[in-house]
Amino acid sequence: MKKLKIDRDKMIQSIIKRRTKHKLEDVEQYYEELETKFQRDKKRLSKRYDEKVENGKLNSETKYQLDEYFSEKHYVIENIFLKTVRYSMIVTIYSLLEISLNDLCRYLCDSKKLSLSLEESSGDGIKRAKLYLAKVCLIDFPESNEWNEILKLNEIRNCIVHTQGDIEFAKSPEKLRNIVANTRGIELENDRFIRIDSEYINTALSNTKKLLEMVYDKSFEIV
Repeated sequence: MKKLKIDRDKMIQSIIKRRTKHKLEDVEQYYEELETKFQRDKKRLSKRYDEKVENGKLNSETKYQLDEYFSEKHYVIENIFLKTVRYSMIVTIYSLLEISLNDLCRYLCDSKKLSLSLEESSGDGIKRAKLYLAKVCLIDFPESNEWNEILKLNEIRNCIVHTQGDIEFAKSPEKLRNIVANTRGIELENDRFIRIDSEYINTALSNTKKLLEMVYDKSFEIV
């Protein structure tokens, strides 16, 4: 019986791609379940409010108290729970992207026996990884629309992490204003606080998936 010849590099590359794919899918599933849960909570809240108003003979004072109660409950879901979930998703998506790119750089450094490691390179974050892949690993890094959107995600993430979404205290408020004005699924509250809608989370996940797939394909072509 012939022994099957195992291509070690191809096997490792397949593992790297599958592992990243599964992590992204886990994050996506986690987000979808939380988003769905809170959207259901809002609908149930609205239904309870309508029933209270329709079924009860309310005087002005009782109606005022009822409005205050349900308004507060709705505010907590929308502006505390959902905001926290979406902010954390931005941080998680970016972190997963950065870790994936860094791991790829280290794998290529080892497999190609490069003299310069990622840690010895200048810069930081995804920009350092991109520079390392292009200049040291000689990868034809995809200068795609996805990468441009990821750079915007980087700015949004930094604002969330360092100033809790307040662009007035960010390093480049005008740059952030421009990003918000030209990006679907993001807006400003009170002209300064970044508000993330579910549309932007889905877009960020999609861009991250596509970019990593392209980078892996380019990287593994020449290994």
